[in-house]
Amino acid sequence: MTAAVVFCHPTWQFECYPHPSLIECFGLPERLLYKKGDVAAKKSGQIQLANLLRQLEHSPRLPFVIGPEWAELLDAERIQGLRGKALKSNEDALDALVCLYIAALYALGSSGRLYGDTEQGYIWVPTGLCC
Repeated sequence: MTAAVVFCHPTWQFECYPHPSLIECFGLPERLLYKKGDVAAKKSGQIQLANLLRQLEHSPRLPFVIGPEWAELLDAERIQGLRGKALKSNEDALDALVCLYIAALYALGSSGRLYGDTEQGYIWVPTGLCC
């Protein structure tokens, strides 16, 4: 499905898996560990992800400026102080930012690859570096 097809319909849905998209966009050798592991590993992974998201502000592919009302999600000192549900909530918010960016790349017709099929479902992953 292309972006042109999507915009012909009044509603559409987009499935995004952050890990493969992050690996592609940033040329990572493996997935970031911000969802699993002990608390220290999750915090470290969230800080790494926050730093990568900040780099997208200068992306030649699609600049992604995160406004001041969302900036606290990327603050390393704040992330270090999070525990329990607050840490999980921040993880979910970071995932949402990733998914927003990936959906925007798709909507603009950026290069990517589909995995899966219409019967079982599929995901779209951007190809090439984002910054």
